[in-house]
Amino acid sequence: MFIIEEITIEEVPCLVMTSKENKDKQLPLFVYYHGFESAREHNLPIGYMLAQAGFRVVLPDALHHGVREKGIDSVERRIAFWDIVVKNIKEMKTIHDYYEIHGLILDKQVFVAGTSMGGITTAGGLAEYDFIKVAGLMMGTAYLTEYADLLGKRVVQETNKVTYEDVAEALNMLEPFDLSKQLKKLNGRPLFIWHGEKDAIIPFTNAEKFYEAAYPLYEDKNKIKLSANPNSGHAVNRAAMIEATNWFKKLI
Repeated sequence: MFIIEEITIEEVPCLVMTSKENKDKQLPLFVYYHGFESAREHNLPIGYMLAQAGFRVVLPDALHHGVREKGIDSVERRIAFWDIVVKNIKEMKTIHDYYEIHGLILDKQVFVAGTSMGGITTAGGLAEYDFIKVAGLMMGTAYLTEYADLLGKRVVQETNKVTYEDVAEALNMLEPFDLSKQLKKLNGRPLFIWHGEKDAIIPFTNAEKFYEAAYPLYEDKNKIKLSANPNSGHAVNRAAMIEATNWFKKLI
């Protein structure tokens, strides 16, 4: 039997999934981040698969999402996109430290992955933290500053609430988390990348370009994988969840 607990780690509201019999035991930790304008409960399907595979799965709500939404409108949330990503990255350590202090992480096995904005969060975490042992980018991008420049200019053109100076400030804020500019920080850590080739939100070429840049750095080529779905747009289907779960399970 699997259980879902609702807990708050400092200010981060999370759903936690484990098998009932292993609830208080040391387990590999898997933190999975949702996408933009989504919420933690939307990742329950892949959370369940990962819990079945033997992980303690933590599904956090990002700032301005889910139970943290607090009336923010869609335009304000869009403008705050990169603040949300950076907040996620900082809170990643909060979640890790909580489980480490409570002695619940088995053999320092910390896995992090996410969908779309959650994948971007994961890439930023890889640039920031050594405690991440395995990661997954599900239709995210590691090109944080490049993608921020693209989105920022689009928001400038479509609203009167953002200036090009604001975009420049965002790029400076994201520079330390831009994994595409710090490939050596991967340090051979296993990385699973999934992307739909028809993605109109985060182009598949981002995933392809990053994989081609990172692949030569891996001594063990089995530790990095790009899975491309030629028929998928910006959505993670069940087949992708199963493939990702099976790949992660082999690394426990």
